[in-house]
Formats: sequence, C-alpha cells, structure tokens
Amino acid sequence: MDVGSPEPAVYEERGTAWVAYRCNNEDFSRLGAGTGPDDPGFDEYCAVLRFTGVESLTLGPPGDDRLHEHPLHDAGLEPYSFQVVEDSEEATDGETAHWIVTFGDETLEVIAEDGDVLESQVDVNAPEQALSQVGR
Repeated sequence: MDVGSPEPAVYEERGTAWVAYRCNNEDFSRLGAGTGPDDPGFDEYCAVLRFTGVESLTLGPPGDDRLHEHPLHDAGLEPYSFQVVEDSEEATDGETAHWIVTFGDETLEVIAEDGDVLESQVDVNAPEQALSQVGR
C-alpha cells in the first residue's frame, strides 16, 4: 500500500465486502532529475480486496501512531501490513478467519469466511473509483 496516503474505501453488501486502497507505484523509486509528468512513476494505482461470508468489519482507529494501543500489538501486529490472526477469539466457529490490515490512519479488521485480492493494480486515481470498476 501507499504508506503516505492509502485512503481505504469500503463497500459492503449482503455478506461481501470490497476494500480498495492506493498502492505503491514500483516505478516511482527510479524517478530522477529531469523526469516529466508522463513518466510512469507518476501513475496512480489501487488494489481491491474482497471478503466473503463477512461476519464483522470495522475500519477505524488506531492508526500507525497509536498501533501500540491495539490489543494484538504485543503479538506482532505491525503497521502497513496484512495479517491473519491465528486462533482468534473473534473467529470462533472454525469456518471464519480474522484479518487485520493496518493503514496509516486506521486499521481494518474483518471476520469472514474467505478473503482474496481481486485486483492488485487498477489504473484509477482514487480507491472509490476502483470500487466502482472492480468486482461488484
């Protein structure tokens, strides 16, 4: 994800949730002096995740500056990462899993049956645009 401005957007309908966020552009790191606005390093992309069989979904605090306050911080929760919580107390039925995605300003927690990456590089300028184009 783009750690500076991931701007996650969520759409949820009938037990399925889509989450879009800004991605890092791998070409950006090679930019040097003299590049112009047509350089591929300036292109913006979003990724889209899909969760099915959603039992719960929250997007909110803490952000990276207060992640140390999250109950799972001492278990290895890290900023700007995607994690599956093993033996989660929230996912108790054996059919669901507990995902945590830590963005810069907020944290996404999902209890669902399945999660996958629908698109890893949608050529749009905003996460909301990615949601309107992909998967729903």
